Amino acid sequence: YTQWRIVSPEALLVSMPSCDGFIAQIWTGTARTPNVYQGVRRERTFETAFLEYGIMQELTRGTGREMWFLHDPIEDNPRYSWSDYRKNYRSTVVASLLHPGVSQYEVCPWPRRV
Repeated sequence: YTQWRIVSPEALLVSMPSCDGFIAQIWTGTARTPNVYQGVRRERTFETAFLEYGIMQELTRGTGREMWFLHDPIEDNPRYSWSDYRKNYRSTVVASLLHPGVSQYEVCPWPRRV
C-alpha cells in the first residue's frame, strides 16, 4: 500500500471497540508492484503478498479477533491478460496459505468482475 501511496490506519485495528474481525485485502494489484531487492527492481507478486498477509496476521495476533485473507482474482487494470491474472492470483493464494495462523478466506469477493 505504501508503494501505491495508500494510507491505512492498520495500527488502530486492535483498538476498534465494536469489531469482531478483519479482512486483509491483498490482491495482485498491490502485490505485483515492482520493488527493489538486492538492488534489482522487479515484480515479486508471491514475496510481496506473503509479506502483506503476514503483516495483517500479526496485527490481530493475541487480540481474540478473527482475520480473513481476501483472494481477489483480478484487478482493475485492462492491460493484463487472463493468463497473467491467473498466474498472479495463484501466487497470492499460495502466499496466504503459508500463514498457519489464518484459516478463513474471502474468495472471489466480486464475482461479477470475473
